[in-house]
Amino acid sequence: MRSIFSEHKKAIIIGLISFFIIVAVIIASIHFLAPDFHIKHFNKMIEVNYGEDFDMEAGEACYGNGINCEKVIIKRNGDVDTSTLATYKISYTYTYKNKVKELKQVVSVVDKKAPELTIKASNLKVCPNGNTKSLEYKAIDNLDGDISDKVTTELKDNILYVSIKDSSDNETKEEVKVTVEDNEKPKITLNGKSKINIQVGSKYEDEGAKVTDNCDNEITLKTNNKVNTDKAGTYKVIYSATDSKGNKSTEERIVIVANKAPRNPGGGKLNTNKPTGRGIVYLTFDDGPSQYTSKLLDILKKYDVKVTFFVTGYGSDAIIKREFDEGHTVALHSMTHDYSKIYRNEKAYFDDLNLVRNRVERITGVAPTLIRFPGGSSNTVSRHYDGGNHIMSILTKRVEEEGYHYFDWNVASGDAGETTSTDVVYKNVTNGMRTHDVSVILQHDTKNFSINAVERIIKFGLENGYTFKPLDENSFGAHHGVNN
Repeated sequence: MRSIFSEHKKAIIIGLISFFIIVAVIIASIHFLAPDFHIKHFNKMIEVNYGEDFDMEAGEACYGNGINCEKVIIKRNGDVDTSTLATYKISYTYTYKNKVKELKQVVSVVDKKAPELTIKASNLKVCPNGNTKSLEYKAIDNLDGDISDKVTTELKDNILYVSIKDSSDNETKEEVKVTVEDNEKPKITLNGKSKINIQVGSKYEDEGAKVTDNCDNEITLKTNNKVNTDKAGTYKVIYSATDSKGNKSTEERIVIVANKAPRNPGGGKLNTNKPTGRGIVYLTFDDGPSQYTSKLLDILKKYDVKVTFFVTGYGSDAIIKREFDEGHTVALHSMTHDYSKIYRNEKAYFDDLNLVRNRVERITGVAPTLIRFPGGSSNTVSRHYDGGNHIMSILTKRVEEEGYHYFDWNVASGDAGETTSTDVVYKNVTNGMRTHDVSVILQHDTKNFSINAVERIIKFGLENGYTFKPLDENSFGAHHGVNN
């Protein structure tokens, strides 16, 4: 009985399995034969590279069943701008006759292209701290453009690792064999001015200097400061910097400690500190250089007489260099000598003065501190341009605060418009010399007739015991009374 029952149970199970198989086959057959959209290889999320063309990513589609599947019409809805990194949502419609199916897709525009790094390196030398001396490179990125300024370098065991990373974190690396050496001197930059003028008895506080070295981070800076503010003279503050490899550089600051120049507001006779002989004569020449200045320099060289030139922005650099090289004082007058510009306000005046100062410093290597106001400190023409602000009263104080020494004159040659006669110039100058212990004489090396009187003036002076000198910081200022 038990055997018969087991056989019966087994037959039931086999029957059920067969039934379900038949049902599954029927369902599969129905599905296989039923028409529908069949889409393969469609990705709901895709990435496309920045700047590349974007084509449809709709996969493979047809409409039908497992036996016959017809071609469908595919249309993309929405657009993707590959020139902008962004995420776009688009869709595709699949159409077969009156049947329509839609699938959605997310497209991300990404940048996965590394920058192009071009290196020019022949016998490349590198500082011990990794700074390069002759490395030339270019880094161009498809998205960021020229990013050469973002290139980084790292030195390890005579290998320089050069790398560049763009804004999308794509990175390019190169390795370059290098020679490590340091023969570069530190660079010293003074804080403040390189030439300072102070009065005897005042306090000198050095502003110091800063030092940089592209090759070395271990630098020693020393200062040798021997300025004696109790004694007039020219002093040098020496700065020296030495790096860890022994490379050394020096820089200096000139500090002029001067006695305050005496004033003679009325331009009359100066009775104090009477010089030996007949007197001291300072020949001064304004407005040059000009085409006549070389002729004047030849005369001065013949008699070994040194004078002072208050120069402008006109004329030849070579003439100013000759004036300086032959021992004359090169001082400042004006860059433009245009009253309407320089006397409008303080800034306009100092802008003009700085220009002519820079010119002389470029030519001679020295920035002068001696100046003469166009028209002199007593000029009244400035009233027409300063808006009633009494510009000369302001400037005569300001220039001294800025470390300048201004000079007027107490003997006028008359060549500024009073005469065009060489004889009259000679008489005006020599008569003035007779009435002053110290004569600061005004002439113009732009006037040939005035220059023609110089040799006679020098002969008169030498024959009568006068001493010719160039102006310096301690000379008599011959200051006029200020009228504006």
